[in-house]
Amino acid sequence: PVLDAPRLVPASQLKPGVASSGPTFLASRRAVQAEQKEYSVEGVLKRLTEPSAKAYTFQKSVYLPALAEEDAAGDEEPEAEEEVDWADADTAEDGGDDIPMWVAEQKAEDDVEFLDLIFYSFPLMFLFIGLLLYVEITAVLWRRQRDLLSEEGLEKAPRGSAEDMDSRMLLARESHRMIFRPHMVVLSSAGIFLICAAGIDVFNKCFWNWSCFWNLDCNVRILTPAIAECVVDVAIPAAVVTVAVVAFLVGACWSCTRVYAAGVLGVVVLTGIIAIASASLFACFLWLCFSLLGLLFYFNILPDLPDSPWWCQDLGSLSISSDPHSGEIKDGDSHQDWSESLHGAPSPSTEALGVLDWVERTSLYIADFSQRHLRGVRTLWNGCAMRGMVNVLAGNRVRVFGKDHIMHLGSADRVLLVSNHRTNWDMWIITVLGLWKWSGAPVFSFYPVRSTWYYSNFLGILTNYVFSGMAMFPPILNTPSDQAVHESRHNAKVWNDYAVQRIVSELKMPGSVCGVFPEGTRNHSEDLHNILPCKGGVGKIALEVGKVHVIPVFIHGVEDSFWDLIKFNFTDAARKPIDVVFGAHVDVSEIAARAGPDGTFTEAQELAAATRITDALRALAKDHPALVTGGGVGAPGYQYQESPL
Repeated sequence: PVLDAPRLVPASQLKPGVASSGPTFLASRRAVQAEQKEYSVEGVLKRLTEPSAKAYTFQKSVYLPALAEEDAAGDEEPEAEEEVDWADADTAEDGGDDIPMWVAEQKAEDDVEFLDLIFYSFPLMFLFIGLLLYVEITAVLWRRQRDLLSEEGLEKAPRGSAEDMDSRMLLARESHRMIFRPHMVVLSSAGIFLICAAGIDVFNKCFWNWSCFWNLDCNVRILTPAIAECVVDVAIPAAVVTVAVVAFLVGACWSCTRVYAAGVLGVVVLTGIIAIASASLFACFLWLCFSLLGLLFYFNILPDLPDSPWWCQDLGSLSISSDPHSGEIKDGDSHQDWSESLHGAPSPSTEALGVLDWVERTSLYIADFSQRHLRGVRTLWNGCAMRGMVNVLAGNRVRVFGKDHIMHLGSADRVLLVSNHRTNWDMWIITVLGLWKWSGAPVFSFYPVRSTWYYSNFLGILTNYVFSGMAMFPPILNTPSDQAVHESRHNAKVWNDYAVQRIVSELKMPGSVCGVFPEGTRNHSEDLHNILPCKGGVGKIALEVGKVHVIPVFIHGVEDSFWDLIKFNFTDAARKPIDVVFGAHVDVSEIAARAGPDGTFTEAQELAAATRITDALRALAKDHPALVTGGGVGAPGYQYQESPL
């Protein structure tokens, strides 16, 4: 079937005696309303099954027959007189009065192939549904297997045994892969929504009419009879169909292991079918609001209540974490410690903000918003874009040692990476090609940095935002001992105390990785195994966070030049390896047990913890030459062996 889509023209452009590109006509209100029935929900469904040969689009305008001759003669443009009521327009006789009318002009023939729906939209719909089913069925199988294992005990093997390590590594692998499960569900839902919108608005006349989307008069039509086609006519039915389809698929997948959660989704599907069958845009809008609020209440609010009901179930969370001291495994989001919420992260005081200049404050607001509200976006960006870029920079050169110290880390663990500092790329190479590649550790990560580049320089701010999504957070200020001239030590300390407090708060959230450099600055020593004296901040962080995996990491062989990294990665990877050495977890619980009555620590205790961590880092640097003796493809820990993750 072929549809000739109309072209909108103002009435003043209709010249008497001048032939147009297609048939034109004027319609009264009754004719317009009769025609516009095609754009109601019933009309849309009818048009999909029995498409009409022609359709017209109407736009309210003013027809000025009294000035027609003047207008045709090329005189000045006619001015619209005061409009009269529609009742007058319907009954008025053609005369000299100015009458508001609806005008449409039929375009020349414009073929619209319904085959596009069959060979383009439907395959895409099945693709997105297949992606959703793949993710959810995988999660169901892993969750079901883990539920069966939990009946016997996830930690039935002796701690540290080969069976125990294999079990922990399996759980870590599953949890890491499921980090992107919410993103895949959102992607699939967005694809289904767009395909549904394309099916409802097959002629692309309504959905992309975004000027109407922001028009209050147009949107009020949700509550009133339709007068003209609008994006809401398409968006709301498409959203209803999308929510119903996704709820049906997810509920069907989880009905074997999460009966009550699947039942809630089933109620959503049944009520959605009723809303669609009502063929009422208002009913669909109400259902959409109540169903989304209901799902939010059941899956997000109800589990957080002190006495959560027994029939409240999640949809198979696969996050995993382990106690850094006892090794106890915590399975699922409901068993994690969520006492530190995103909204509970401290905000800087007026005094602390006063230390920053206006450029630093502006970039800080952007970074703070990203840290609090864009965790999912950051996780997707760093887990995909940054992972790909770092692999291009050094993916062929990295050799990883000490993998046994990190393989058991899960997606809900708190991880504090402590590394030596030589280049701008140290922590990204450690995280992407070491931690993420060989463990199930969280993808969400942040790295405190000096403010002199990433928060004060426009190019540094742009680099931080584009490449890492403002993951270089929070900024640390220079002090007079760092040759800074615009700050006093006291003012810098005010801000840096807040920055450490913020790091502690962020790291208490399950599923966070923080990378710090205890040396406090870049090491320019010619001895590549030299470690500078440590600062006390890393000790304060480790002590106050408490249950955090403190992992020392030594990195060797990284060039600071972006282009040198790419060149050596593809031309000389074997002769210029980059070594990443993970050490055993550093235990500072003995020092933490001596905390004051109010849970605070003295500077001496913080420095003692930092010294213990830095000594472990120095030991890795000292042992590094022995690890790589006789290095090559067959050397222990060389990156070319297949990762079990």
